[in-house]
Amino acid sequence: MTYRSWFYASILIVFAALVSTGAQESRTPSPFRFDNPLSFLGITSFQELQQAVTEIDSGSEVKRIMLIDRLKEKLADESPISLSGYSVGTERYDLTKVSGRARWLIEHILQREIGNSTLSVDDRVKLWQVNASQRRLAFERPVPELKQKYAGTIRSGIVGDMTVPSLEAMDRLLEDWFPYSRRIADLEEITGVRFAREDEDAVLRIENGFFGAEYRFRLNNGVIESVIKRGIE
Repeated sequence: MTYRSWFYASILIVFAALVSTGAQESRTPSPFRFDNPLSFLGITSFQELQQAVTEIDSGSEVKRIMLIDRLKEKLADESPISLSGYSVGTERYDLTKVSGRARWLIEHILQREIGNSTLSVDDRVKLWQVNASQRRLAFERPVPELKQKYAGTIRSGIVGDMTVPSLEAMDRLLEDWFPYSRRIADLEEITGVRFAREDEDAVLRIENGFFGAEYRFRLNNGVIESVIKRGIE
């Protein structure tokens, strides 16, 4: 090999390594986790925020609607949050405030799902829920089959070693059985658990005394309108 050939070959190798490294960096997961929706508000880099949005876009309908349900609670929170690589005014909402970042993500998700609309956030979410519920009825398993599938897999209260398996099973169930616009009685039949009632909410808590989660289902005449999952520590 001549010196010139060796030189160009070295350049190509270095270039390929840089491209590979860049690809790996671009695939680095963001700090966001669907099982902790408020982790989106804790991201401090605009680049990581954009990566989180990409990850959210690939999430299931249930996960994205549950994320909106959780973020709606933060729309009046004007607390400041840091964000490097971002200049205020470059986005419609101020991403350095909790309310602005929550509104920004909610609008992004709804824009992709519903398109342009003058409806309120609540009305657009309701429209999405109803459409998804009707669409999924065509292929979802009936309640008796789901009851058989999940029999004994979901425990409530302080359940020790069954905490993680119960949480995992509950999360799978919410993917298998779209909860919105469905009866809480059907969910209780599937799980074999009678949920606690707190005002207009049905509440399921699964924990081991150190960690766990609370699933809160807002009801309207026994029909599920929203689902919020919170960690228990």
